[in-house]
Amino acid sequence: MTAIKICGITRIEDAELCAALGVERIGLNFWAGSPRRCSLDAARAIVDRVGTRIEVVAVTVDASPSELEAIASVGAHALQLHGDEPDEAFTGAPLRAYKAVRLAGETSALRALRAPGDEVLVDAFVPGVPGGSGAAIDLELAARVVRARRTWVAGGLTPESVAHVVVTLAPYGVDVASGVERAAGIKDGARVRAFVNAARAAR
Repeated sequence: MTAIKICGITRIEDAELCAALGVERIGLNFWAGSPRRCSLDAARAIVDRVGTRIEVVAVTVDASPSELEAIASVGAHALQLHGDEPDEAFTGAPLRAYKAVRLAGETSALRALRAPGDEVLVDAFVPGVPGGSGAAIDLELAARVVRARRTWVAGGLTPESVAHVVVTLAPYGVDVASGVERAAGIKDGARVRAFVNAARAAR
């Protein structure tokens, strides 16, 4: 059964909707360059409200050890490392961590296959943009990773496209941010519901 993650959450009401819909995970983005950046205070409030009902993943990009400790202090359950972090970054990480890899050719697919952690996320490659670009992922490269390990698939997913990805790849999970928004960091409730319904119907 394909799990669902709604990423780029910045508001309690959007987190509450995801929890009410039974979504498996939400993502809070802590990268300073993201239009969906979630402050530590906002993250604490979200975790306090829904953290016992849904898994909260902290999304980071090349964060320092001290930054990771501060992020972990909000009560998130896992870290998604979305930058160019070396494998050593997983050693001593304050939370369970997994890698996000942007797919752009053979080398990146091998990196995803070999990434540390018990799962991996694969995303579309857009130069200079760690994630949340809305660009579609290379399904052929993603399929190689999905066949080999527990994989979350992101990259250009929408309520209209997610069923095709679920049926074609049968990944461990699907991850969406911009595809269910009415503005960066502001989710569109109807599109969130449509995404969840389409993913569940396909799985």
